[in-house]
Amino acid sequence: VRDGSGAWTQQAYLKASNSDADDQFGRSVAVLGDIVVVGADQESSEADGVDGDQADNSAQEAGAAYVFVRDASDGWTQQVYLKASNSDENDNFGRSVAVSGGTVVVSAPLEDSDADGVDGDQSDNSAGSAGAAYVFSLSFTVGGTVNGLAAGNSVTLVNNSGDSQTVNADGPFSFSPQLSGTAYNVTVQTQPTNPNQTCTVSNGMGTVSSANVTNIDVICVTDQFTVGGTVSGLNGTGLALQNNSGDDLPITADGPFTFPTALDDGSNYAVTVLTQPSSARDQQCTVSNGSGTLNGADVTDIAVSCLDITLSLSSSDQDFGLIFLGASGSGTITLTNTGTPKLTIDSIGAPADPFSITGGTCMNLPITLVAAETCTIEISFTPTAIDDFSDQIVISSNAVSSPDAIVLRGNALLEPLIVPTLNIWGLLLMFLMLAIGGLLLRSKASV
Repeated sequence: VRDGSGAWTQQAYLKASNSDADDQFGRSVAVLGDIVVVGADQESSEADGVDGDQADNSAQEAGAAYVFVRDASDGWTQQVYLKASNSDENDNFGRSVAVSGGTVVVSAPLEDSDADGVDGDQSDNSAGSAGAAYVFSLSFTVGGTVNGLAAGNSVTLVNNSGDSQTVNADGPFSFSPQLSGTAYNVTVQTQPTNPNQTCTVSNGMGTVSSANVTNIDVICVTDQFTVGGTVSGLNGTGLALQNNSGDDLPITADGPFTFPTALDDGSNYAVTVLTQPSSARDQQCTVSNGSGTLNGADVTDIAVSCLDITLSLSSSDQDFGLIFLGASGSGTITLTNTGTPKLTIDSIGAPADPFSITGGTCMNLPITLVAAETCTIEISFTPTAIDDFSDQIVISSNAVSSPDAIVLRGNALLEPLIVPTLNIWGLLLMFLMLAIGGLLLRSKASV
């Protein structure tokens, strides 16, 4: 081999893998790049075809050819041992050799078949020294099998960073043929994206020998991602979330959350509240951004907001004031949901006489009020005895203030006597009657 300075050096010393006396290895030589084909037309093995039994010496001067390949470090190795498909004595297979691309042609000038044309009867030996030529392919495909590729997905493989192949379904694949003795390196060029998958290659590196490479395995696994978000406003305990009606996740405090089970990319998710906070009936937690489809990344934007349930009374003190016996006083209390979550009124405790609830829109219990919705309680005070009265109405609900109380107060009095109004003559008459009455009393006392 000549180096860059023009100096020649011996790079390798080539010998047949079954060297024997009188084989005349080197009788013919052909070179193409990193491939050398050497003929040994008096080699005596009776083996047939490619890589047969080299130790057989039962067919004198049948002949053979040897293919050597140079690797990247300038090392040479015998790659293939070639024999005629109908080896026979004195055929002198290997008298001349030629190589072009991935094709090797070997002559056997003393082969005896009387066949004509291409692929005739090789067993016919009726035409002594008729001669024959044999064509061998030194190019072999590199391939294997893809498994686990999702329906409708595709993966692009590449061999030696150049020859690419897109595979659209599980099954076999193969790259363009390459010469025996050359290296192959199969890798993933583009991973599947619908859904996102990760494909890994095993047995992807090696050297082409004398047969197609078929044992490369490409295993594709769908990428998995987690589903989560943030909880805010939580005061109680017992809150639990679900994803897709399962994968229950207890929540104990505000902050980020993540469901324990990762899902395949492309999967749907639906986060809901399994149980509301149990130690505080005054909250309701709701989910926003809770559903969607995984698309190549973890979900982190689900928001769980826990808000107080609030009840407002138009008055917590209903004072009827002074009410005469036989009369009645009335009043109306308005209940309002002043929060965002739904307010549920479970019970309204009736007061004792002389107070009573006479109606209102809150009385069809239980009743649920949405944000800003109202209902009313109508109350009356009808005393039947003279006294100062007080009681309360107790309202039970899921509000933070429950139970709420409305204090009732009222006073009962006798109705006063009606005194007529007198003019001046009436007053004089009244004084005259009093005076007469006084005289009569004194006269009786003196008798």
